[in-house]
Amino acid sequence: MDTGCKKEEYSTLISAIAKSMMTYISAYAFAPVVRGPDQQKAEFAALTAVGETARNRIFIAPAVKRLSVVERWHDATRSLEKNHDVDQFAASVGKLLAAC
Repeated sequence: MDTGCKKEEYSTLISAIAKSMMTYISAYAFAPVVRGPDQQKAEFAALTAVGETARNRIFIAPAVKRLSVVERWHDATRSLEKNHDVDQFAASVGKLLAAC
C-alpha cells in the first residue's frame, strides 16, 4: 500500500475534523444559545464534512472503521449540543485526533 496516499488521507481527515471542531466550538463558546439559520447550516456542514471525509477514505478505511471515527465524532457533537460543554467536546475530539 502506498504510504504517501495513506498520509494524504489521514491529513485530509484530520483537517476536516479540526476545521469542523472549530465551527462547533465557535457556535457554542462564543455565540448566543439561539443560533440563526446560517450558524445551523455551518454546523450541519461541519457535521457532515467529517462523516463524508471519513467514509470516502480508501487507504485508511480499516483504521477509520476500527477507530469508530464517525461514531466518535457524532457522539462528541451530540454531547456538545446537549450539554454545551466546550471543554468536554474539545477533549473528546482531541482524543479522536490523537488516535488518527
